[in-house]
This record gives sequence, C-alpha cells and structure tokens, in this order.
Amino acid sequence: MGRTLVGIGVSVAFIAILKISALWFPANRFATLSGVTMLAGNLGPWSPVHRSPGSSRRRRGERYSSRWRCCPPGWASRRGSGSATVRGPRLCAREPGRCRGGARVDWKQALRAVLANPATWPGFFVNMGIGGSYLAFAGLWAVPWLEHAYGMSRVVAAQHASALLLGVAFGSLAIGMLSDRLGNRRAVMRVYAFLYALSWLPLVLRVPWPLAASLAWFLLMGLLIPGFTLSWAVAKEVNRAEHSGIATSVVNVGIFLGTGILQPLVGWVIDRGRSAGAVDAAWNQGLALIAGAAAFGALMTLAVREPHRHR
Repeated sequence: MGRTLVGIGVSVAFIAILKISALWFPANRFATLSGVTMLAGNLGPWSPVHRSPGSSRRRRGERYSSRWRCCPPGWASRRGSGSATVRGPRLCAREPGRCRGGARVDWKQALRAVLANPATWPGFFVNMGIGGSYLAFAGLWAVPWLEHAYGMSRVVAAQHASALLLGVAFGSLAIGMLSDRLGNRRAVMRVYAFLYALSWLPLVLRVPWPLAASLAWFLLMGLLIPGFTLSWAVAKEVNRAEHSGIATSVVNVGIFLGTGILQPLVGWVIDRGRSAGAVDAAWNQGLALIAGAAAFGALMTLAVREPHRHR
C-alpha cells in the first residue's frame, strides 16, 4: 500500500520533471537531467531540513520555519521558474521540432500507441528487475537481512543501507552524464546492469568480510544500480516526441510493480521458512529472489533498442 501511494506521488512530480526535461532541453542532456533529479531525490533524507525548535536561536524576531526553508523568498520564481520559462520558449524558437510535445494530445490514444510499441517494453522490464530489486532491498529487507546474516546491529545495518542510497544518488548523475557524453544509452545501461547483477554474488554467498569492506561494497552496488535510469531516455526516444511523458510513465511503473511484488513475496518466503523451522534457508531464498530479479533486469537490457545517436 505504501508503494502504491509513493507511486501516485511520483506519477505527478517525477514524471512531470522528465516531461519538462524532454521539452525544454536538447536530447543530449536528458539523461544528465534525469541523473540530477535522482541525485536531488536521493539526497533529500541527508539534508538538514529541520531542527528541533528548542535548538534554534531566534535572531531579529526570525521565525523558526523561515530560518530553515531551503531558499529565500522569491528565489524560486526568480531563479527557478523564471529561468525555466525563458529557456523553454527560446529552445522552441530555435528548434521548433523539439516542442511538438507541447501540443495537447489525446492521452488515451497516446497511451495505446506507447503500449502498442514493442520498443517500450524492454525498459519496463529492466525497471521491474533492477529498480524493483533495489527498492525492495534498500527500502525493506537490507537491514533485517544484514542483522540475520552477519549479526550486525540495527545501526550498522542501517549505515549499509545509507551507503547504498548514497551510491545511487551520485551514480545516477554519473551515468546520465556518461550516457549523454558518449551518445549511447543501450551499451552503458547493459554494462551497469550486468555489473550490478554480479555485485549480488558476495551477498548471496555470504562472503565474510570486515566492516569497512562491506560498507564499500554497498556503496559500489549503489553506484552500479542507476543503469535502469536510462530506461526513461530510451522510452522517450523510441516513441513520438509528444508521447514522451506517457512513455516515461509506462516504463516507470515497472519499478514500483517490481518492488510491490518482491517486498511481500520475500516476506512470505521468510514467514513460511520460519513456520517450518528453517529460517536461515528461508532468508537465503528470499535474498536469491531479489538477486534473481536483478539478473532478470540485466538480461532485459539485451532487448533494449538504441534508436539513434544523441550528439
């Protein structure tokens, strides 16, 4: 239920950002902008967005809420919305073909066209496997599994999950910039996806290692995970320009569908094993399910089409 609510929120905010990126900026910057968006989203929990009211000093009658807002009054309209509304029309005037997506379209017809396009679906299944395994693990099962498999305290296990999220944040920006610079989506996605799938082997085999090594490995896994983020660029480019928002929405559903299936499925496997008195074997099976989903997502990158170069 939680993932459903998150998905509803993402469908409004995140997909709108991808649509704006597709319309207002050159095609060879789309993956970079997607990476910036992922970076901002994943760094959100790390930001000092609040303090306890008792610990904040009030100066010159300043209110607590205004002291910790992210930017001064009017900044968003002058720097954010203002610059964006200028950039969009300028690009449209310079490259009219880039702005076809600004016209109103029949969303039902557009959805049918996107769903009927075979090139849309590989990205959906890449997201289902890689994005689903990532969120199912980082969002729910990483901490209890580390506690069970390695006897870590909850705090240390949570630090590993944080390292994973930090890697995803900066890895998203890196892979977006790399893809745009090389003018290639498919090859970069494949390399990242297969390396990410292989990164599960030490966890499945329960390799004994020191704390510093396991933290570094989780950070490395996080850096490799964002291969799936290129699916948004691919979906945009294999469909008509005016359908870019719906195309990215369709493939994005795969992330939450995969997570929504894996999280309760792993829980069911563990509960079943606990009832049978084989908890350790059940944990192994549960982790193997998540690792298997990552491998499935990597295999699906082999079906992704590269429509054209992006330079």
